Amino acid sequence: MAVSRGVSIKVELNGTDKVIKRLQDGTEDFKKPLRNSATYMEKSIGMRFRKAPWKPLSPATIKIHPRRAGGKPLNDTGTLKRSVTAGAIKNVGKYKLRYGSALKYAPLHNFGGRGGWGKYIPKREFLYFDHKDERTIQRIFNDYIKELEQRG
Repeated sequence: MAVSRGVSIKVELNGTDKVIKRLQDGTEDFKKPLRNSATYMEKSIGMRFRKAPWKPLSPATIKIHPRRAGGKPLNDTGTLKRSVTAGAIKNVGKYKLRYGSALKYAPLHNFGGRGGWGKYIPKREFLYFDHKDERTIQRIFNDYIKELEQRG
């Protein structure tokens, strides 16, 4: 039996969650800023697929899949990108956002390793938060706090 290795990303709120809880008088629901964060990350991950300087397809890959000659890694069919941005494992709860891909080959492409043909597939990260993402998501939560402060 094959074991599927998922991809997950953890966001630490660094105390922001406590401020929000206090401002809301016990209403502990972060769905609005988490949904806004999910929308932002869809765009950020989509941009990675379009602009990433990933290592080109190897001659061995092109030999196995001749139709991919001249193609851009992880973009030829769009299946992997759609699996992330269309919500394959995108769940917004009261307290957390899960993001990833349900495709079994997603971790192989994100982390690199040996593929089904025994060929090495280089790491082509697409599921991560960079500094810009962190700043933007922090701003989303800060805006949410300001909105709560204005309400009351």
